[in-house]
Amino acid sequence: GEEVVLGMALARIGENAKDVVDEVSAKLDTVRAALPEGVVLKPIYERTDLVNQAVRTATTALVEGSVLVAIVLFLFLGELRSALVVIVTLPLAMLVAFIGMEQFGLSANLMSLAGLAIGIGMMVDGAVVMVENAFRLMAERHAHGERVNRTSAVLAAAKEVANPIAFAILIIIVVFRPRFALEGLEGKLFKPMAFTIALAMGGSLLLSLTLIPVLAALILKPKAEKDTRLVAWLKRRYRPLLEWALGHKSRVVGAAGAALVASLALFPFLGKEFMPQLQEGSIMWRV
Repeated sequence: GEEVVLGMALARIGENAKDVVDEVSAKLDTVRAALPEGVVLKPIYERTDLVNQAVRTATTALVEGSVLVAIVLFLFLGELRSALVVIVTLPLAMLVAFIGMEQFGLSANLMSLAGLAIGIGMMVDGAVVMVENAFRLMAERHAHGERVNRTSAVLAAAKEVANPIAFAILIIIVVFRPRFALEGLEGKLFKPMAFTIALAMGGSLLLSLTLIPVLAALILKPKAEKDTRLVAWLKRRYRPLLEWALGHKSRVVGAAGAALVASLALFPFLGKEFMPQLQEGSIMWRV
């Protein structure tokens, strides 16, 4: 039964939503002071919760992903030093991505941060190959009774895998190229993610070929190579499967071809909508 006026503050295209909300909130006291007596100003909807929740979601994903990568590396490599060398790639690759985002004028929004969260596993690929090969070469020289020169061993290991690492990471970056062609709202949503992943992967490539070999030469300790319990268990079950597959080549190729045809047959039934539905949990009403 009371008269009300609903006002809205609109953000300009390209503005940072959090900065806009903070600046509007800072002006509310000034607005209240200018209102006539008996008139009350009540914010009924603001995007602070949405922005903070989005950033919190992305940050949590980054932290959890980093921890999971560390655990998986330790389980497969069985070597804490190796895992530590590889993990260094994650924060530094993200740092390279943030520097690139600053240079290209990209904001740290939900989609760009999601790109980092998605790319966590891929960021360490090059470092894993580099460290594992260096560890293997050191172990082989140690097993032959040689006095292992760590710098020489890492240099030889790096020369062996530098090209494969570079091509593998570049292929991942190229895969994201079609997203740069998106336009409209889809482009606004997904281009930042593609840019961020490409920048992070470029940073991981640079680190895999420069810093990681140096850290491997400084930190890795030559010792006999031994499979972890997990790897040994996997090998015992994988070897019979591999032998069967090599002995039945036509069946394996036929099954792969059938799976490809089946996937193509399902293509018409896939959704073609790029836009995700936002379940914010806040009610915004208009009259």
